[in-house]
Order: sequence, then structure tokens, then C-alpha cells
Amino acid sequence: MLDRLDHIPWNRLTHAYGTAEDVPDLLRRLRTVPPEMTGEQSPLWHLFGTIWHQGTVYEATAYAVPFLIELAACTLVPDRLGILGLLAAIATGRSFRDVHGNLLGEPDFTERKAQELGWVKQAHAAVASGVAAIVTMTREETDVRLAAAHVLSLLPEHRELACARLRSMVNAETGSLQRAGLLLLLGLAGDRSEATLSALTGALSGDDLVQRRAAALAFAYLEPDPLPNPARAAILDAITADDLENSFDGLPWDVVAEIDRDKLHACLNRPRA
Repeated sequence: MLDRLDHIPWNRLTHAYGTAEDVPDLLRRLRTVPPEMTGEQSPLWHLFGTIWHQGTVYEATAYAVPFLIELAACTLVPDRLGILGLLAAIATGRSFRDVHGNLLGEPDFTERKAQELGWVKQAHAAVASGVAAIVTMTREETDVRLAAAHVLSLLPEHRELACARLRSMVNAETGSLQRAGLLLLLGLAGDRSEATLSALTGALSGDDLVQRRAAALAFAYLEPDPLPNPARAAILDAITADDLENSFDGLPWDVVAEIDRDKLHACLNRPRA
């Protein structure tokens, strides 16, 4: 594992804190460090602060991604869920200068921003290039399948493949929370197929509260025009629920970060069915 790690010129690449020469050691440590290890003792904690930092990615990020995918795919690696979480964050990473603007008054800001936007594309493309391994992980029986499904939902260039796999997972899933998570991912993936809209509508009319809320959020992501009346009612219920975010506790990704109450409110303004 990680055989080609030393073929990368890490000392000539940069991350959020300068040279990326610390990255290979952090990646190697992921082979054995358990998820219970947190803070500065955790290699994953350091990678979440360097190759991805508060939503932004860097030059070294794309180079690290193939090794992260390799680690996530290995059943002997202890913190596969954490690694898949990092891959999901990288897949949606942005440019620091694009987010924050020209805070330092740099005369070459435009060029630097363009360079960073190139890193963003490269980082996302690196995650997307691992789609076969990610799909394989969705076929496992542990929560790894759900974390991998989350990454898959964030790859619009593979939307057809991703949505077909997610629909298959929804149909096979028997766990309430797990099925709710997959319904939510169909919305996140932008699947407007009749099969998905039917599954979401079915969840809206069911007795399972968490699945109704997941379907409501999925409809808010999909923004169908017109918005079905059952979806409108479910979205209104979700907006007024004090425990909406808590509904999804136990899923192996940060659902809270993806709940956009402004989007829920905006969806209510769409034409009625």
C-alpha cells in the first residue's frame, strides 16, 4: 500500500501551511491510527488542516487524493469513515482567494486566484477519478457504504452512475436512518428521475419521520417545478422542527453542514403543483 508515495515531490508542493513535505508521513500513519485518536495526535486532524483547510484546497491536495482513496478502500485501515469524510470535503473544496477576496491587497491577486481555481479543479478531478473504488465501497455492509455513497453523490460528472447506484441502495436498504440518508443523497446528487421522485414522494406519505424529513430536504435540493403539495407540507414541517438536524444523528457524514434552511424557505416560494 502507498507504494508510489515517495515518487511525489512533496517538498516542492504546498498546502495551507507551506511545504507539503509532512504529507507522506501523515498518509502512512493513517494505515494504523484508530479513529479514537483525535487532535494533534491524529494524522487525519492534520490533513484536515493542511491539504484541506476550512473549506479550501491547495496545490498538494490532488496529489494526496489517490492515496486517500487507496487507504479508504483497504479494509485493514482503521478510520475509513474519517478518510471518506476528508475525500468528500476535498470534492467540494474551494479556492481561498475565491472565498475571501483580495484581503492582502496583492497586486497579482487575479493570477494567484486563477492558480488556486486550477488546484480546486484538480482536487475534485482526483476524487472523481476514483469513482470505481468508491462504487465498490458502496457495496460493503458497514457504514463505509454510506460514507462512500456520500462521496459518490458529490461527483456530478458521474451523476448517471451515482444516481443509479444510490437508487439501488435505497431499494435494498431496510434501516430507517440509513434509508433516510440515502434519500437525502439522491437530492444532493441532483437526481430528478421519475424513479427518485417516486421514492421521495413515497417517503413523504409514510410514517417514518426521519425519512419524511430526508425527502423534504431532497426536494429542496432538487427544486422541482412545480413543487408537489406533499413536499411543500413536509418542507414546512422541517422548517418548524427544532430537532431537524438531530434527526440525522448517526449517519457517517456531516449532514448538518448540508442542511440549508434558506434553501428550504426559498423552496416554499416555488409554484404549487
